[in-house]
Amino acid sequence: MKKFTAALLVLILCVCLAGCSSDDYKKATGLIASKDYAAASEILEKLGSYKDASALLAKCKDMISLTEAFDTAVKALAEKNKAVETAVAAANEVLANSDKLADGSLRTALETAIAEVKAAVKTAPEMPAEAGDIQKAIDEIDAVDYSKALKSLDDKKTALTNKIDRDYSYYDTGKGLSLYMGKRMIEQDGSANNLTAFYANSSYMMAAHADTFEMFKSYGADASAYSLKDYADLVKKANNFEGGFSEDSYGNLRITYERNVGETPYFYYSTVRKGSDAFWLIHFSCLDAARAEYEPLFELFAATIKVD
Repeated sequence: MKKFTAALLVLILCVCLAGCSSDDYKKATGLIASKDYAAASEILEKLGSYKDASALLAKCKDMISLTEAFDTAVKALAEKNKAVETAVAAANEVLANSDKLADGSLRTALETAIAEVKAAVKTAPEMPAEAGDIQKAIDEIDAVDYSKALKSLDDKKTALTNKIDRDYSYYDTGKGLSLYMGKRMIEQDGSANNLTAFYANSSYMMAAHADTFEMFKSYGADASAYSLKDYADLVKKANNFEGGFSEDSYGNLRITYERNVGETPYFYYSTVRKGSDAFWLIHFSCLDAARAEYEPLFELFAATIKVD
């Protein structure tokens, strides 16, 4: 009777263990189906040789390793794509800053290089379900190489930049006005003439004055509500200009006129801009005898003006 009871207890214990193993096995396979391989592995390690638990455990470990490798590859691709994004932004900035200044073929070459590198960008795929497909996806992601396209982009950007640097210089007044002009422009003290910025070389000069919104407010006017044409009309009246401001070939308001300094006639090209807290009146000037040479340049310089 005692032997029978002991055997029965062993049988009951085995049935209970089998029941527990069965439940854990089902839970593990459910976790595998939901791709929670780490949690499934913890259960399968405890199941030992139950059914195909050891084979499933090996699969889980492989999938964990592949998932980590896939995530690493995706992060690396994101860094490569970020490098492309940064390079394209820098190239576009060169295009923006060199607008109207550079040889058209160099600009076209850079625009083409930008389009080519953007077209080469790859998007990371969703992780496949099968191990073999995951490894294939990893290999494809790792094979992404933008180096040639980025080298071409950098070469085209450098060529354009060098051409501009040979012909022009960038001037930032540090007072809310920046622009490109010719070489060897030297900053002058224009405070005696109420100038905000004043540059000159041996052939021509640039003088700029900022009328702040605060100044207008002291006269009871809300200049922030004025349009650029409103300001241009005020400038015309204040300076007794004949005619009015009109758009140049780049769409900027400007007026041209001649005035004598002493007995020497000078040509003036004046343009206006509206900033966030001031209107700007910018003059370019040269000897009237040199007008034909410098008027196209003044229009070009004016097209590069930026105000804060």
